[in-house]
Amino acid sequence: MVAGKGLAFAQEAEGSAPDLAQFPRNETVIVHNPEGIIRNPAWFNLWAVGAGNGTSNGLHNLTTDTLWFIDPDAGVEGASENAVYNSLADDLWQYNEDFSEMTVKLKQGIYWSDDVEFTADDVVFTVQKQASTPGTPYNGAFSNQVAEVTAPDKYTVHFKLNKPNSRFHTLFSVRWTAAWIMPKHIYEAVDDILSYDANPPVSLGPYTLHSFDPNGTWYIWEKRADWERTALGMVGEPKPKYVIYRNNISTDNRLIEIRNGNLDMVHDLTPEGTFSVVQQDPQIQGWFPGFPYAHPDPTLVMAIFNLKKPMFEDKRVRWALALMLDARAMSMASYRGA
Repeated sequence: MVAGKGLAFAQEAEGSAPDLAQFPRNETVIVHNPEGIIRNPAWFNLWAVGAGNGTSNGLHNLTTDTLWFIDPDAGVEGASENAVYNSLADDLWQYNEDFSEMTVKLKQGIYWSDDVEFTADDVVFTVQKQASTPGTPYNGAFSNQVAEVTAPDKYTVHFKLNKPNSRFHTLFSVRWTAAWIMPKHIYEAVDDILSYDANPPVSLGPYTLHSFDPNGTWYIWEKRADWERTALGMVGEPKPKYVIYRNNISTDNRLIEIRNGNLDMVHDLTPEGTFSVVQQDPQIQGWFPGFPYAHPDPTLVMAIFNLKKPMFEDKRVRWALALMLDARAMSMASYRGA
């Protein structure tokens, strides 16, 4: 296991598993990370593009946060408003009349894992630092859209935009990812944030780094003792004490590992594998109880008409082809070998 600093580069071999005997199984969730090979396993700085690090290895899932979260299934009744959850924000976005300004009220009592309070200064720093630093994920969005960002008080952020934009808040709204908030007290002391590895990372979520494989095939995260001082902790206690992310697992081995109890959540399987495991083990279930089992994703393989071709300019042609094609057969075929 590796918990300290140091640079390591991942190998091409099939991903290994950590010594699971060290972690009480009834307190541990094991998750498949779909990223595959992680080239720079010891890098935990999410705000440097192209560093070769992992992000879906628990880093963005368990340690980061932003203002709002979107639930594509319309939210939990009584817990969200129009499928939007307030995370670091204490309420929904507030625009002025022409959508050229946005004000956000923040929750109080949230702390970084190193016992520093999260405040509006972190949000202001996140926007200003990325707007002025090419090579950060939101450099283009913030530099082009934000004229000014200020903190009128400790828990309020005010944006002035370069032009009206009624969807500016979506930059801070998660479905898969969003503009994660940076810890100002850490990054303001870094001369070049693009060369900073952030190992170990300071967490705004309910988990911190426990250890990781120097070859990048697994990462282990441990629940913070002060988990209640996070946005998620204000909703309820996350039950697992440990969350293990494993990646670079072949499709066949995912099926074997979930049947052997060495994986609890799998990102995807082949259709045949899904049918088999669901039928053979009643404790295994998908997002849906039946086909297609998995939740639809906007990045699925699809057939898109090239409207620059004269034949496809006629919507009757597009409708005829859409009605002629077997969408289910195309979907099944797209997974084989993908």
